[in-house]
Amino acid sequence: MDSVIILRSYWESIYHLPQETRGKFLEAYIRYGLDGIEPKFDGLEKSLWISIKSSMEANMKRYKASVENGKKGGAPKGNNNAKKQLKTTQEQPKITENNLNKNKDKDKNMDIDKDMDIDKELDRILEMKNIR
Repeated sequence: MDSVIILRSYWESIYHLPQETRGKFLEAYIRYGLDGIEPKFDGLEKSLWISIKSSMEANMKRYKASVENGKKGGAPKGNNNAKKQLKTTQEQPKITENNLNKNKDKDKNMDIDKDMDIDKELDRILEMKNIR
């Protein structure tokens, strides 16, 4: 392996070891993760190591299986799982010059309506203030 992962749950357990023991434990942990060198522990460290090691090995096994499966590639070409499923959407209207002109007319009408609404609102405000 080229990397070692320290899960939060591991760290929370390791952190409570005395500082000197913690350093040795972490070094052994890293050596085991990178090179597979089995550490020799006694007492509390051994108990902690047994629980962390079993979890570490399960994670490594899962990772290696994932790497091997990735090397196999995707589903075969004829397999339906290999085909991307297109989302079904409503058909978009065909854009023609005639449609474009209609849309321009709609936009003009909307602009005119907006201007009229703004004028009405301005008149209403000014009347309230007795300015007009």
